[in-house]
Formats: sequence, C-alpha cells, structure tokens
Amino acid sequence: MVALRRLVPRSLLLAGAATVAACGGGNDGGDGGDPFDQLLDLVPASAITDEATLQYVDMDLVWARLGVGADPAQRLDNFGRTGRIETYARTPALFREQAVMVDEARAEAGFDVTAIRQEIAVDLPPDELRVAKVAVPPQDVLGALQSDPLWSDRLAEVESDGGTYFDWTAGDDELAVDPQRRSPMRPLGTGGQLAVAEEGEGSLIVRTKRSATMTATLATVDGDEPSLAEESPFAPALDALGDGEVVQAVGLLGPLRVDAREILGPTAPQAQVDRLEELLAEQPSIQPYGAILLAEVVEDDDYRTELLVVHGRDEAAAANVDPIERQLTDGISSSTQQPLREILPPYSVEQDGDVVRITFVAETESSFRDPLEALVTRDLLTIVG
Repeated sequence: MVALRRLVPRSLLLAGAATVAACGGGNDGGDGGDPFDQLLDLVPASAITDEATLQYVDMDLVWARLGVGADPAQRLDNFGRTGRIETYARTPALFREQAVMVDEARAEAGFDVTAIRQEIAVDLPPDELRVAKVAVPPQDVLGALQSDPLWSDRLAEVESDGGTYFDWTAGDDELAVDPQRRSPMRPLGTGGQLAVAEEGEGSLIVRTKRSATMTATLATVDGDEPSLAEESPFAPALDALGDGEVVQAVGLLGPLRVDAREILGPTAPQAQVDRLEELLAEQPSIQPYGAILLAEVVEDDDYRTELLVVHGRDEAAAANVDPIERQLTDGISSSTQQPLREILPPYSVEQDGDVVRITFVAETESSFRDPLEALVTRDLLTIVG
C-alpha cells in the first residue's frame, strides 16, 4: 500500500493522449493506520456540518465475511447477501441503487461496485463526496472517461492548486440535472467532478458534485487543509475506537432530536400526535452531546459494534452514562412501541474520557444493523423537542 497522505495529483501524458492524476510528494503518512484511518485523512474537516452524514465501508472485509473471493461475477452473485441480518453491511455509496448495473458502470467509470475495496462517503444534499480505493489501475478509469458514450463529450480537465481533476459541468449550474444522461454514477444526471490517482496496483477515486468540494478535498490530500481525522467532532470517537479493523461506520452530528409531528407526518390527526408526545415525554431523557460514530469492528474474527457518543468534556460524558443506559434499558421505539432492549443486541455502557462507549456484541448475527436502524428511525440517543 502506498502512502496516501499528501497525495498530490498531477497530470501525466500517456502515449500523448490520456491524462492521469498520479501520486506525488507532500505530507507522507507512511503505511501506518488501517484503511479507515487513511481515508479519513483525505476528507476535508469542512465537509462535515450539522446536516451531513458520514459513511464508511471496507468491502474487502465484507467479502471476507461472506467467504467470497476476488472474482467479480462471484461478488455480484453474492451482493444481495450483504443485506441479510447475519452478514449485514452498508454497501458503497458511489453507485448506490444502480450498483448491479455493472456493465454500465464499467463503461462510465472503468470499474463497478465489485472493484471497490474501501469507500468513505459524505452526504450533504444536494452535494456529496466519495473517496474510494478501487482495484483497477488509473488507465482503465481514464479510458472509460474518454470513451463514455453518455458523458465523454463534456469531459474537461481542470487544473487546481491541489492537482488536476475532471469536470463535466455544463453552464453555470454545477448541480443541473440531465435526465437523458442518467447513469450508475449519476443517477440524477448531474455531471460533477472526478479525480483519479495511482494507489498501489489500483486507483484512488475522488468523486464530487461541486468543484469547491473537489478542490477542498485535493487541498486536504495535499496537506493544505485539515482532514476529518485531525479536526472534526468525530476526532475523540476515532481516538476511542478499540483494537481491530473497521468494517463499516456511520457518523452523525448530534444531538438527535425527535418530534412527534415530524415522526407522524403533517396529516396525522392531532390526537395521535398528542398521544405520541406523551409517550416521548415518558422516555428516559439524556443530555445533549456533540457527535455519534457507529462502527462495526472485527478483531481475531470476532465482530462487535461500538456506538461512540462524543460530549466535548469528560464531566458531560460522565453525567450522561447513567441516562444513556436507562434509555437503552427502559426506552421504547417511537415507531413500533417495542422496548429498545428487545430490539438491540446485548450491550455494555462505559465512559472513555469525553466519550460514552456503548458496545454491542451479537453471537449469531450482525451487531451493526439494529443499532443503525434505531439511529436512522431516531429511536436511540434521542432528545425530545
């Protein structure tokens, strides 16, 4: 594995035609850290705001858990198994629902979902950022970009302070959609940007919808802007992660607030809203916190899920240990009215500095799926109002 920090893309001409963003000098992080740490070091800290969602997945580890090798056809045949309870994994965001359109993805980008090794993604609609390691060389990616039947006519090379990237924007509106050009990487038909760099025998891909996000990412890769690993609300959670390799992770800024009308929708009868408000008011309450990182970790073939709640001060974390444990023990789902203790895997709660650590371990199935669903539905670590 090559050093990824301060990866400086620069243009190289191949046979007088293709342009490749290649590895250069700068901040050398060496080979230290696992892929999660390495990719976090490439994401600008500025990419995370109150409405952003962070997602990471190591597909090498996901395929290993499924007992699937490197053959793309075998991976595609087993792709659906990532959704099973016992082997649950959030798949890469780069192609999302169009992931199974492998022929179209290869024509568009030179690779498909089966070639993604690790990916970190930030969603802040309508913008997005994807940074992925893929198991194909840059030449394959560049060849596809130049021959792509839908988008090659808009292909433009842009020089920035951090390096060279490709842009398909037409006109002044970077987020404009073209329904006639929808594709696996562009489900809405938005051109966006892409940078590609050599990484070992494969490539590092950066994909954005806005040029400002691309230039900020390249500046972070170049060491000129702080990364998510260095300056972010998640930094204490990253430090608190235990030993092992991160299989997948989801990060949210908090606190998560829940509102009865928002849950039930604008047309729900007022009596139903009032009843849910009463139910929510009866739930064990917790104190505000700054961020959440939910991570599945594998260590010596044992899987566990850690839900790390960042508070900013040791005293605030200490004060929230008991309230969080009471919510886990006595709280109920606002959507199903099931007790949380029946929904969630077995857990333990402890303080680690300014972080409250909740560890889930399930013996026969994934310990990640149910806590994630509880966060998404705002049944877990929520504050009323």
